[in-house]
Amino acid sequence: MESPESSRFEQYWWILKRRWLPASGIFVSVSVIMSLVASLQKPVYVAQGLLLFKRLNTTSSVTEVGKEIGILQPLVDQSNPLDTEANIMMSEPLAQKTITALNLKDNQGQPLAIKDFLHNVSVTNIRKTDLLEVSYQSQDPKEAAAVVNQLMTIYLENHLDFQRAEAVAARKFIEKQLPQAEATVSKTEAALRQFKQENQVISLDAEARSAIEVLTDLQKEIAQNQSKMADVNAQYESLQKRLGMNSKQAVALTALKQSPEVQEALQELRQVEVELALERNRFQSTHPTIAKLESKVASLKGILNQRVKQVSNAKPKPASQLFKLGELQQDLTKERKYSALSSQLSALSSQLSALSSQLLNKRCSAVLGVSPTRYCIKTTSKHWNNAE
Repeated sequence: MESPESSRFEQYWWILKRRWLPASGIFVSVSVIMSLVASLQKPVYVAQGLLLFKRLNTTSSVTEVGKEIGILQPLVDQSNPLDTEANIMMSEPLAQKTITALNLKDNQGQPLAIKDFLHNVSVTNIRKTDLLEVSYQSQDPKEAAAVVNQLMTIYLENHLDFQRAEAVAARKFIEKQLPQAEATVSKTEAALRQFKQENQVISLDAEARSAIEVLTDLQKEIAQNQSKMADVNAQYESLQKRLGMNSKQAVALTALKQSPEVQEALQELRQVEVELALERNRFQSTHPTIAKLESKVASLKGILNQRVKQVSNAKPKPASQLFKLGELQQDLTKERKYSALSSQLSALSSQLSALSSQLLNKRCSAVLGVSPTRYCIKTTSKHWNNAE
């Protein structure tokens, strides 16, 4: 059984076979008419131009301030400022100026109507750019190009006139505000002079610079003294290590050095020890001479210890320490030098603290406009920064 679609197709086929001659005539006639119309129709030419927009503010260029003012920004969040410029280019005043400048005519030789002119003009914003594309279509290619160039020229002239008007308005505004600003500056200068006279301030800047120079010199001197103290302390510790004693023990040894009895016993002990060393090179340790000299050394050490005890009323010192009394004097000299430097450093630190307080007090008085007070000197750095 045949489907309805196949039977319908066969019906169309039989109708076409019977009516092929009229159908062919209609097709050929339509094709000829379309070809004739296309051959008789004049071609349409389209000319295009581009305008690049830069963010320039004439007011800020005159005053050199307020760089954010006048930037091409929309008044509404969802609007595009370039769309506004496109509508300006499509406005009737600019269209009329272009028609008049180029003397555009319609097919009847009459001046081209603004409505017909705007029908052939297109101004579009290229997405994600600062460019406007201006196009015009016409049967005359030269006319299309001339219209695009003339329209952009008129727009730029109109834009420059607007910028000049803004510059003139900015200049007038400055001229109007300048006397008020000068009066404010004069009033402020007079108030500052009065403040200096009342607080007996000659030049805050000069005083501050002078105080800072003094502070710098004090800090340098303190650093030098600290370096000297470190050097003396290192030498002092080195001598203590070599002597094997502290400063109190060194004082006691100094007293022993000044005792004639101790020095006599010490000198005699040194001579016997030297003689013993020489004899040991000649004889063996069991020789009677060696034994005699060793006994004499022991006896002299006993006498020396007894005299040391009498002089210092302390525990007898080893003879090796008594031989280092030459270095002991150097040790005590270093200690006295260290003490003197420490006292000098303390005095410099006190002077630096007093001068810093004086400088801070003067700055507080100048900035806050009050007399120097204890509160001003004790102000924390956070509050001081807020005051400035």
